[in-house]
Amino acid sequence: MSPIITTEDLSFRYGQQSVVNGLNLSVAQGEIFGFVGPNGAGKSTTIKLLLGLLTPLSGTVRLFDRNLSNNRIDILRRIGTLVEAPSLYPHLTAEENLEIVRKVFQVPHSQCDNMLRLTGLLEVKRRKVRELSLGMKQRLGIAMALVHSPELLILDEPINGLDPEGIQEFRFFLKRIVSEQGVTILISSHILSELEQLATTVGIIALGRMKYQGSLSTLKAQYAGRLVLQVSSSKRAISIVHSRWSDAVAGENDSIVFPGRSRTDAPEILAFMVRKGIDVYGMMFEQPNLESIFIHVVNSKKD
Repeated sequence: MSPIITTEDLSFRYGQQSVVNGLNLSVAQGEIFGFVGPNGAGKSTTIKLLLGLLTPLSGTVRLFDRNLSNNRIDILRRIGTLVEAPSLYPHLTAEENLEIVRKVFQVPHSQCDNMLRLTGLLEVKRRKVRELSLGMKQRLGIAMALVHSPELLILDEPINGLDPEGIQEFRFFLKRIVSEQGVTILISSHILSELEQLATTVGIIALGRMKYQGSLSTLKAQYAGRLVLQVSSSKRAISIVHSRWSDAVAGENDSIVFPGRSRTDAPEILAFMVRKGIDVYGMMFEQPNLESIFIHVVNSKKD
């Protein structure tokens, strides 16, 4: 099955400033793709290129296995979008805002109630938008993006401004529409820890280049952790350990740190320490956190 989204060597610049550089992106059907990178990495520009709001300097965009440049109107009918905050009329009700979009796409009126029910807004559909919470407004924006039953939903920084409860609510909602509606979602963010709980696949972009694309579990597996052993005297132990592991270093409070190790290395190291008469009082495996991995990937020279 062909990917829903494919870009090949996609590039764009504002004046002399290069923003997207030879970007190759692939999003499979039915997945939640987390498009992540620091502010200014090129995420929003890429999304505008995907929607045909900007014209690439070079490269191609294919959606639903069709070239965007030749089939833009037909393709956009199959896409729903929400870029940061939704464009809403505050003096109109939630239902009235949704009705405007419904008329544009010429879908049955019943779709309004269907989307309000799906987004949990049916009971507040007659409330003015200015009376709704930020989380409710975001869900209304999603309802407007989904009213024409799109196959692909593109969200640009949709959790900006939401409190922790609102973020959790939004996360559960997106998972629900994927399972119930079969929608494919591309969601951009600079918060990798949040996408960790949502995305099935991530793409990390920096300076307009794709630095990594795949699952977070695979990404984590590429970065080994370290073993930390608490011993009676790190000064004595380190001189003995160096005969076998020269990269081991003395840590705080009489500990020895073995960098670049996994849990599977623990039995061998512990057995060696016991044979050499080194008292070991504790052992702990430390995995690099997601934030440190993200920073390493972003700053990596590898494309």
